[in-house]
Amino acid sequence: MWYSIGMKLFTTIQDSIYNPAFYQAEKNGSAKKAVAYFCKLKVIQAVIVVIIMALFAIPMVTAVFSQKNIQTLINKFPAELQLTLKNGILSTNVPEPYSIPFQPGKNDVGPHPANFVVIDTKAAFTPDLFEKSDTFILLTKEQLIGKKENGQITIQPLESFPDAVIDRTQLTKWSTDILSFFTPTMIFFIVLAILIIGILLNFIVLSASHLFLNLIASFVVWVILKIQKTPFEFGQVYKLGLYAVTSIVILHVLSVLVGFPALSSISLIVLFTVLYVNIQKGQTATAVSQDQPLP
Repeated sequence: MWYSIGMKLFTTIQDSIYNPAFYQAEKNGSAKKAVAYFCKLKVIQAVIVVIIMALFAIPMVTAVFSQKNIQTLINKFPAELQLTLKNGILSTNVPEPYSIPFQPGKNDVGPHPANFVVIDTKAAFTPDLFEKSDTFILLTKEQLIGKKENGQITIQPLESFPDAVIDRTQLTKWSTDILSFFTPTMIFFIVLAILIIGILLNFIVLSASHLFLNLIASFVVWVILKIQKTPFEFGQVYKLGLYAVTSIVILHVLSVLVGFPALSSISLIVLFTVLYVNIQKGQTATAVSQDQPLP
């Protein structure tokens, strides 16, 4: 049973890409059948896209949350440094100003500040102090200062953060507590929930966008058919467009698979071409067969 259903769906997918006779036969076919096919196609597309994205994302997430990589990150925190935040007031156990140099990675190019963090709880903040510190982040006695990509300086009061004592030992404890929470069972249910939500979101977003593209393509095709005096109602063209959408579904899946989103930018052109060619070829074949003399 499932095999026959699958083969029937696969045959319809093939016919939807190019089969003028199929389009001619479905011209007066059931709109309910076309909508049902479209929904099945969207579910398959959503599942495939989410699985592909998960296959790329899961190894990266696993690497980020591995104990080894987290400990490597924690070890970048200076062993001698201890930050104490109490009632919005920051203090340290080191001479100030204290700098943590920026260590660029392989992909970091272009000019960048010399420091990642500069701590100076003795001086009052001024824009000039931030510039002289040559840093991404400046910590003063009561403020956290940073700069956006557009050059705008942002100031966050430290009183908005909870009281804490931060050093390498405390960071290690926090990371251990967090990782112990994410048991294999917890991770399984989190991944499952993300996959289900991803499939639903993909189904909704992709269905809406492709229905809209079909509306545009169908209207253009319908206008051309009207000019050519081809007997087609707009509803018939739009219904056939629900089958032609197969072409841009395949295009979208390929764009995700190869990591080349620009492929999707030609979706409207592909949809219009598949829809128009199949309808036009089908009409031509029908006209030729009708012109053949009876034996």
